This record gives sequence, C-alpha cells and structure tokens, in this order.
Amino acid sequence: MKSTACFLSAGSDGSTPKCYTGPRAGSDAEATYLIRLFLMLALAGTALCAQAFHPSDIFDDAWSGAAEQGKLSLALRNRPLPGFIDVAGSGNGSALGAVGYADAGLTVTPGKEHGTVELVIDIGATSATAEVTLAELDLRSRVAWHLRSLEGGAEYLAEVARDDNGLSLAIRVKTRDRFTTVPGATARAEPALPAVLKLALKSDGLTLTLGTASAFAEAKLPQGATFALAVTDQRARMHTLAIDALLAPVWQQDAHSRVQARRALTRLREFATAGLMGGIRGQEHPSRAKHWAAYTEAQRQTRAAADNAALIALADELAGNALAAHDGGVAALLAGKPKIGLALLERAEKLEAAPITSLALAEAMRRNGRTDDARAALDRARKDLPQALEPDAALIEARLLADTGRLSEAAALLAKAAEKEPGHEQLAVFADSANMLVSPKTLAPSSVPGPFGLALVSDLPDHVLRQVMARVAPYLSVMRDWLPRLPEKLPGRVAIFAGPVEYLSSALLVAGDNLDNVAGMFIPRGMGGEATIMACRAFGEDELARTLVHELWHLCVHATGRALPRWLDEGMAVYLSAGRPSDGRLEHDALPAEFEDFATQQSGALNADALKRAWSAVPAEFYQAGEVRLNYVSAWATVHVFAGQDAGRDLLRKAISGDAAALKALCADAAGLAEKLPAVLKGLK
Repeated sequence: MKSTACFLSAGSDGSTPKCYTGPRAGSDAEATYLIRLFLMLALAGTALCAQAFHPSDIFDDAWSGAAEQGKLSLALRNRPLPGFIDVAGSGNGSALGAVGYADAGLTVTPGKEHGTVELVIDIGATSATAEVTLAELDLRSRVAWHLRSLEGGAEYLAEVARDDNGLSLAIRVKTRDRFTTVPGATARAEPALPAVLKLALKSDGLTLTLGTASAFAEAKLPQGATFALAVTDQRARMHTLAIDALLAPVWQQDAHSRVQARRALTRLREFATAGLMGGIRGQEHPSRAKHWAAYTEAQRQTRAAADNAALIALADELAGNALAAHDGGVAALLAGKPKIGLALLERAEKLEAAPITSLALAEAMRRNGRTDDARAALDRARKDLPQALEPDAALIEARLLADTGRLSEAAALLAKAAEKEPGHEQLAVFADSANMLVSPKTLAPSSVPGPFGLALVSDLPDHVLRQVMARVAPYLSVMRDWLPRLPEKLPGRVAIFAGPVEYLSSALLVAGDNLDNVAGMFIPRGMGGEATIMACRAFGEDELARTLVHELWHLCVHATGRALPRWLDEGMAVYLSAGRPSDGRLEHDALPAEFEDFATQQSGALNADALKRAWSAVPAEFYQAGEVRLNYVSAWATVHVFAGQDAGRDLLRKAISGDAAALKALCADAAGLAEKLPAVLKGLK
C-alpha cells in the first residue's frame, strides 16, 4: 500500500516526529478540544475503536458481500491501480513504470531477464478463489499467484509459463531462498488465450486451473494467506481480477487497526495545532473594555466570528492595539503560523503586559525553539495568572520539559496538576501520555535483536518483529557507509506499537501541538532517558519499515554528536528510506511514497526560492505548517541530485562530516539545481 508519512519537529532538542502536511485553522470548539479526540483514543470504549470494521473501509466499492466473506472485483482496464494494490519490483527501473493501463487491460513489462513485477493486493483469506483473465503472454513470460502465509513465513507460487511448447502450470513452494516445484503439481495447458487463471485456496491445499488443465499441491497456510500477482521475465496483459474470499481473522484485525489509524489521523488533521491553546482562547483579555473602543462595528463583528485569518489581519489593521495583537497572535498559533504568532504576541506584551499574553507568548516561543525565553515568559505569566489558566500553564511547562528530554519531570508535573484539577480533560490525557513515555505499560522487551544493538520493545509478536527487522537490515550498512565513525553498538531503544491508540496517546506529549500524520519519531532523550525511536505498525508494514529507516538515520547522526543543518538531516533520512535494496545497495528509481501526489499536483512550487528557504531554515521554520511539506521535498531533492553523481556524493559525505566548505558548495546554486528538478521528478514517476 502507498501511505504518507508525516514528519514534524517535537522541540528544539532535535526530536523529529514526522509531518508533511500543514495544520488547518480551527474553530473555537476545535481549539478547545483536540483533547477530546485523545480521550477517545486513550479509552477502551472509544467511538473510534468501537466502529466495526468492514472490508469496504479498505476496498471501497470494489467489495461486495458481508463483513467476513465477499468478493473483491476489479476490471483492470484503463485506470490506475487502487490504493490497496501496491506495485513492487526486482528490476533496476521503477516498478510503477512497468505497469501500463489501457482499455484492453493492464500490461506489465518486467523489463529485465529474471526481473519480476508484483501487484501486491491488501487482502488476507483463509479460503478463497482468485481469478484473473490473461489476455496475452509473451514468449518466456510467467504469471503467478503469489501467496504468503499470514503467520509462519510459508510462500507459494501458482504460475503459468509460456515457452516454445505452449503453456504450462506449476505450483512452487519456497524453500530457504528459492522456490522449488512441488512434486506432481504440474500440468500442460492449451495455448489459447484469453483464458482465466484460477487459484483455489482451501484447507487441504491449492488448486491452479487454466482452461481444462489443473495442478494441485498441499499447502500449510493455517491462518490464511495474502495474495499478489507476479509477472516475471517478459510482458503480460491481463484484466478482470476477482477474489472471492473468506477473510482471515488475523488480516481483519490488522486491517481494522490500519483503518483506525487512518480515521484517527484524519481527525488529527482537523484538530492539528489546537492542542494547548484552548484555555487561552476561551479566556477574555483583562483589558478588553479599555481597548474595545478602538474597534469599528465591522471589526467587532470580525472578532466575534473568531476566524483565525481574519484575526491575524485585524491585528495589522489595529497595529497599536494590545487586544488585537493578542488575539492575532493566538489565532496565528492556532493556524499553525508560529513565527507570525510570536511576532504579534511580542508586540502585544510590549504594548501592555498581561499574564494571559505572557502565557500565550511562552507557547509561541516554545514552538519557535526559544526554550529559555519561553521559560522566562512563563515566569512572567505566573505572577498574576488567573486560576482558570493554571492548567494551561502546567501543560506548557510540561511541554517545555519534554522538549528538552526531561520526560520524568514532565510526567510528575502533569500528574500533580491533574490531581489538583480532577475534571480537566487535557491534563489527564497529557499525564497519561507522559506516563506511557516514561514507563510504557503495553510494551515488553523483545528477544529479537534491534538494529545497531538498540534495545527493541514492542507489543508485537517476535515473528512479526523479525520480519520488520529483516526489511530494515539492508539499510544499516548504507548508513554506516555515510557515517563511517558510527560506533558499533548504539545506546537507546526502538519502541514499536502494534496499534494506533497506545502509540498516538504516547506521542501526544512530544508532538501534541503539531500532531498530524505522525507515523514515527526520534526523541534524543526519550524512554528511560535514552535516545528513543517510536513507530507504529498500524499504518502498514511498508510504512513501518520506511519510518524506522528514516528515524534510525536521525538516531545515528545524534550518536555521532553531530548537529547537521535540518535540511541535510531530513533530506538524507528521506533519501535513505525511499531507497530499494538491490544486490547489497540501494536503488533510487521511484519517488518517495510521501511525494507521489506532490510530483503531479505541486511540482511547480519546487523552485530556487523554495530550495533557499529549506536550506536556510532553522527547525521551527523547517517544520512550519504550510511550509513543511515543500521543505521536505526540497531537502530530499537536493540530496537525491547530489547523491546521483560521484562528485556530489563526495560533497555530501564531507558536509555530513562537518566540512563547512562542502556544505556551502551544496547550497551554492539554487537556480541551477532547480532547473534539473523537473527532469528528476519526471524520471522517478
């Protein structure tokens, strides 16, 4: 499946949760309770978790039938593949480029001898009948149903091949690192096409049929299997895919978890930046009456409407008005514009000091990475702070502690504040988040070795973790190649959550004000005070593997003691995670999954000015809502272009090692680099 990761700074200490899309301005109700969402996430009886899973949540109208049994149907004609089918390949070219769409059907061209392109279908069944109509098979072409056991690691290929003598059927089983034909599971078939290639999965085994020919093999798939269509060696054209399936409980549970994650992330996008500003927005400025006379009737109506963009504009209209500057600053924070919010709130406090303004200013400074200034503003706010705003002050102070890795202190502060204010939902949920980070109750140490010697903690079974670590393993030597002085064993831990509820609840404290599509994060001082990577399998195993590679790069850089420019750190992380392992190295022949829609919809924004902004951005600017996605694309594109040539790779290595001249050379020609980017994007589609 294709999924979008999101990376977002959690604080000035270098922690890097993922976020590509900017937050949306919220209404007062949204501003007040992002936290209600997290109450739903954190409590077992949530509306989110209570929603029953149905296959249509994954397959939309391609599914017909009941929740546990039905039929998946696709024409495979003249339209791109849906999101529940991924395209994977073993060749050197882009796997997506090997697939063509036309009225006559879907054409797959591996483009390399012994090369394979797979259409991986997000479905798992304990019993099923899978069919696809083969319209054409070139000589030496093979098409197979590829089944992977949902548990246990067994794999089977049920294939048809065309040779000089016509068509033949065979069922193969994977033994160690190769597929061998099951004795007796072969047959010759009539050469006439089109014909339906049919596979029946039942409790006693697999039956492959083409016309009047069939082959049978016993198969060990006790929990069911996933399905893919594999085309090997030469071109094949097909259409009319159908899978009549009894869905496997193991797959349904996993799919339900991913649907929960998707629903949660949709809501998080709606509530993204409101996290800590609800109480401040709901409390009236103490000098409202004094400043109200300067407002026209139209301006009063604008303020009453509480539209964030309008309040920001109103602050400019009433430039000398402390109330307008305060309102505009809070609105800017809610709209995901921390630099504007900071400037307006500094103006407001200068015009007239007020505890509520100093409190909002503390949050603005925190979001802009000015930790010491934020603490000073918080101290000023607390001198005459209304009791109603004490919970907000506690939340901001806890986030300041978390931003600098002092999680235990943040947990203690939040627990004390929550005890003092037992009815305050925000404090309760943030306190739970802190406790889950300091002492995760749902995670247990795994016997599976973590990457780079890191401790691995998870609520996933070991056999799943082994599969995930096997996918990550090819990237580790590449990271060592870029960081040759990396210690053999790194301190820290990797925490992998099975489901989105515990993961997102844990993530709230370190990414709450910007939480949007957070697929993973690196916290320099996280669980147990150690460097910690947090990730979640609920977004899909492909996304989990990419996320772990991305965050491992950040952890490795941190372990070397280096402080890379943010664009270089993030650009390398995306570049590595987007690579495809091939013969001991990484191929970069496709766009990162995160940027596929960007390349077609917004590629014109990737220009010299965008590159310069990304290169010069400090963390708070790099992750700023509305800019963060373009900054990530700019950072990745810069790394991708330079890494594609010997001289460029040498510059990158030197810059990563701390060579200031090499770093300057990388950023010397924004216009020239921008000219190359359209061809780069086009070549990777």
